[in-house]
Amino acid sequence: MRKSWLFCVFWLGCGSPILPATKDLDSGMSGEDDAGWSSTTTNGGATDDAGDDGGPAPLENPTVSYVSAICTEGTSAFWKLQMVASDPQGIDTLSDDASCDVYPVGTAEGDPTDSFSLECDGAGSCRQNYDGEPLGVLCSAASSWDFHFKIMDEDGYFSSVEVVTGVVD
Repeated sequence: MRKSWLFCVFWLGCGSPILPATKDLDSGMSGEDDAGWSSTTTNGGATDDAGDDGGPAPLENPTVSYVSAICTEGTSAFWKLQMVASDPQGIDTLSDDASCDVYPVGTAEGDPTDSFSLECDGAGSCRQNYDGEPLGVLCSAASSWDFHFKIMDEDGYFSSVEVVTGVVD
């Protein structure tokens, strides 16, 4: 019994490989080397790659890798819009549609001239044909229009807005 008790005292005094380190324990390094040492429990008990509330780290937002807004030559306002996106949680977590807002070039605030959805194919590719004539989004002034694309994933995270100026094909 005495040997078991001595073993336990020695084991606890040297540190347990089972118990997590705490902020008050010494790293075993001397002086300046010890200054950068930290324990595995920070942020009020959360691990370093967790959020401040101790829960899992937040998921990443989808990303848009390609956008285009091309007005078909020979038409007054027939636009072919395309966007390609991906999501760190998997391509299948992207929404079935993306959004596009049309603004005059250089404008990004206030009400857009038009807003609509693009249909996505489940593999991150979204397309939509758009008739800009009713609102004056014409091919003759293609370079006067900015198209603002974004997409959401099933967790409710939005991509950053990607902007492209219209061109005539």
